[in-house]
Amino acid sequence: MNHRQHPTNGEPPDPDAHERKGDIHAAHGDFERAVGEYKKAMRLDSANADRLIRLADAYVALEHAAKAFEMYDKALALDSDNAEAHLGMGDLAVRFAKSRAAVRSYERAVRLNPGRAYYRLKLAQALVTIGASERAVEEMQAAVRLDPDDAFYRLELAEVYLLIGRLEEAVSELEAAVNHAPRDEYYHVRLGAAYLRVGRAARAVDVFQRAVELRPENASYRNLLGFAYFCDEQNAKAQYHLRLAGQLDPYDEDYSRRIQLLAATGPGIAPHRSQ
Repeated sequence: MNHRQHPTNGEPPDPDAHERKGDIHAAHGDFERAVGEYKKAMRLDSANADRLIRLADAYVALEHAAKAFEMYDKALALDSDNAEAHLGMGDLAVRFAKSRAAVRSYERAVRLNPGRAYYRLKLAQALVTIGASERAVEEMQAAVRLDPDDAFYRLELAEVYLLIGRLEEAVSELEAAVNHAPRDEYYHVRLGAAYLRVGRAARAVDVFQRAVELRPENASYRNLLGFAYFCDEQNAKAQYHLRLAGQLDPYDEDYSRRIQLLAATGPGIAPHRSQ
């Protein structure tokens, strides 16, 4: 007699169904329930590296780093050539400031899937943290070649150029970023800071003005426009826009200060990028 219990609808347990439910929960940010579904799927089919990675990613979202490491490690035991598992290991290493370990993991991911621009980005960011900026440039250049229409990759390449003093190349990449994302005010702001850094205040005025047009309610952009007018020695216009900006709240004041610092010293602010 078969005592194995099946669901009341008569269908056998389906690990893929639990995985799909887990994906839905994860997409809605409910990672606790996602973990529950992925674990049910793993109990039915434990030899699935991709499913282990899903579970590990959910643990990362819940800040359960030790459990995430265990799942990534199990995934690699099943499939040592799984690039996503190496990527996850790299992300965990970054979380714990183990930069060289992160580089090694990201290098493996890139070696396994050299055509993935995002892997190149992660490797480049890790290389910067260990002072390997020239190698970081090479990886970011590769990312841009792989996905030339993505403004974010051009911004990240510009960041590395700024870091090593290749200012004109940084400006060129930021100009390209603005061309690819003409309605994203952040790229205009970063280009404006770069223009100020290379002494092109009039061009900085133009792009900060565009940022204000895109987000007129953002007082920090108006403040930065006033700053650019000061740099261009148009003091009356500078005072006008600073008055319009008014007293900045602490967040906007800090943001404006950091962008002004970028105009003098280089990279330091980067937006969140999800995979």
